[in-house]
Amino acid sequence: MKNIYGLHICKTGGRFYHRSVLIPTIQAAYKQIPVIQNGRAGHYGWHESIEDTTFIVSGIRDVVKQQCSLFIDLNLRAKSFGEPYFFSKKDFLEWTTSPISKNNMSKHFFYSTQIWDFGKDLEPRQMEDFNLIKERASRVNLYYDIDEGFTTAELSKKLSAAMGIEYRPRLEANTMPIGENPQSKALYESLNESEKEYVRSVSFLDYKMYEFIKKLGK
Repeated sequence: MKNIYGLHICKTGGRFYHRSVLIPTIQAAYKQIPVIQNGRAGHYGWHESIEDTTFIVSGIRDVVKQQCSLFIDLNLRAKSFGEPYFFSKKDFLEWTTSPISKNNMSKHFFYSTQIWDFGKDLEPRQMEDFNLIKERASRVNLYYDIDEGFTTAELSKKLSAAMGIEYRPRLEANTMPIGENPQSKALYESLNESEKEYVRSVSFLDYKMYEFIKKLGK
């Protein structure tokens, strides 16, 4: 048996993966497979319990969509329940250079054991260990791209095939597509290409990590 670990980077569908894909897949397996953190959703980095035999799964996402989603989510959390949030592109583009935005970097998740509160309290890191980041990113067994329109069923099949277990889904949990906040989608669609390129430039490491991981083909 293998341990399964979900390396959950902010705004990459990690909670969706844990709740709707990982747990039903494990429940459908002939043998119960141990899960680090008991399958609980959370923003988990490179956990100290990861071993050579640990099967690691992680989500990735276009960096501009990821930043739009985080910006909207943080502002919605700051409002009263049910109160609408009215955003502007100007506010968003200014926010992308803030410490909160710049600390939401993939590097922290390949360094740290766990990330609390979207990484807002993390100190900036030097990049002398970039080779370690790439090594750990390459070590991940399976990636899913949240922007490729995966359904729960498709992700479950992909995980089952990668782990060599029979795909026997809990059907009622395998019809839901990955959700997207309509406000973050509207913000993304309001950006022109030069504005998207600007976000990529200030989130340069995340952007390059996304390209690097896509080229791995996992």
